[in-house]
Amino acid sequence: MLKIRIVLQIELKSKLLTRLLKKLYKVDTNLQIGKKTNLKKNNVYSVEITDNAREILEDLDVYSSSKGLLDHPGHELVDDIECVKAYLAGVFLAYGSCNNPNKANYHLELSLPEESYGEYIIKLIGRNDIEAKMVERRKRYIKFIFTEKRWRTRYDDKYIRSNVSCK
Repeated sequence: MLKIRIVLQIELKSKLLTRLLKKLYKVDTNLQIGKKTNLKKNNVYSVEITDNAREILEDLDVYSSSKGLLDHPGHELVDDIECVKAYLAGVFLAYGSCNNPNKANYHLELSLPEESYGEYIIKLIGRNDIEAKMVERRKRYIKFIFTEKRWRTRYDDKYIRSNVSCK
């Protein structure tokens, strides 16, 4: 039996996710609260879905009955530019960070688990003439989106907007 488990660090996001899953897919979720094992011992919220997990993943275009779990979503999910924007905003929420915007080397970056996924994200961002590069650091693939202000502003306006506050 296929099961979905999503781990979040912010309680509000876990509650929102639970409500959205119930509303969109009419499934029961199991929310568990644990503690991180690092020094800060922050709470970790785990949302688990066992009912209709395969159908949910197929609907999200990240699972295929012939291929199994996909590296990235299918083309239909990111065919429309508005869907690309929403997807990249979600990717930034999941994997993104930005340093101090008042410093000269201000940049946004994504720490992605797989090189192939990083290449996919670079292609999505490249559809809007935004340059990005990827380097490997500590067995994670870091995609630096930009350092120049004109690219930063373009990315902020196109993808992040009010979804993520970097400043």
